[in-house]
Amino acid sequence: MPRLVTAATCLGLTALLAACGGGGGVTVDRDFVVGKADQFEALSDRLDTIAPTQFTAMPTSGSASFKGVGGFFVENNVNRVSDDLTIAGDADITANFSRGTVTGDVTNLFGVVGDNAKTGRFFDVDGDIQLGSRGSSIGRGAPNNFATTYDGTLRTDNDGTFVLRGTVDGKFGGTRPPSAGTPATIRAIGGVDEDAGITRNGRAIDAEFLVIGEQ
Repeated sequence: MPRLVTAATCLGLTALLAACGGGGGVTVDRDFVVGKADQFEALSDRLDTIAPTQFTAMPTSGSASFKGVGGFFVENNVNRVSDDLTIAGDADITANFSRGTVTGDVTNLFGVVGDNAKTGRFFDVDGDIQLGSRGSSIGRGAPNNFATTYDGTLRTDNDGTFVLRGTVDGKFGGTRPPSAGTPATIRAIGGVDEDAGITRNGRAIDAEFLVIGEQ
């Protein structure tokens, strides 16, 4: 399961997570896990075909909504993939170009241990991840840049409690003609924190956090 989503390097991301969604009232089973993995991999493939939004096409007013995936990947042993861990779910992201903010959440979270959606062990996750609750920005460093905080407390039955507190940096992607200067110009958004601020049962872990989405 981890590393199924591996593209979108054109948005400035060097590594993306594999992902599955669940919880929140949905029925979690093997078919659901595999279906979510395929869905998120297809999203990554689409993002891999687009370039960052052109500076002159970045909106300065209005807002845009994106749907995709968010979560984090933990490589517990560099020589072994059987204990790699991914927690991820469905991301809803709003970019407000008038205010210069990027906010949203990641819900329906779900966990997988192992590198194969068809055979890995999956588990339920209680909680969600908030984006932008401590602050966010658009345009710092380059017009198509963004940054947003992420926070959450995620509880599992047997895999521990994860506390998240960090910041994602990323870019807007795509330039749709001819509506330059409007939110509809942008096709996608993607950001990553390669040194994620995450603890597991109170101890810091080596993890990568990402969020990607498309209009």
